[in-house]
Amino acid sequence: MVCFHAQQAAEKYLKAYLTAWGIDFPFVHNLEKLIELCAQRDPKFLSIKSLGQQLTPYAVSLRYDAEFRPDIDVAEHALHAALAIKEFVADRLLVEMKPEQD
Repeated sequence: MVCFHAQQAAEKYLKAYLTAWGIDFPFVHNLEKLIELCAQRDPKFLSIKSLGQQLTPYAVSLRYDAEFRPDIDVAEHALHAALAIKEFVADRLLVEMKPEQD
């Protein structure tokens, strides 16, 4: 379940960024596609594309593949990937939405 929730958390952060800038996005769980949409506004998002590639399969694997049982190392890796995406998005929002100083 950690892998699934890590993917979901990363997905929500990316969608929050898109929503903050009024960018429409499709109903997908593919983090790579969401990152590419974010990158249209800020190309720096491409630097986290590999994290999205790692997490995307967890959106459906745990729900539909009875054989998929990741071990603790895989779960920890997924958690760290999700946290890295969270920090990246939060930092970008802080920088981009910071009010201008007089």
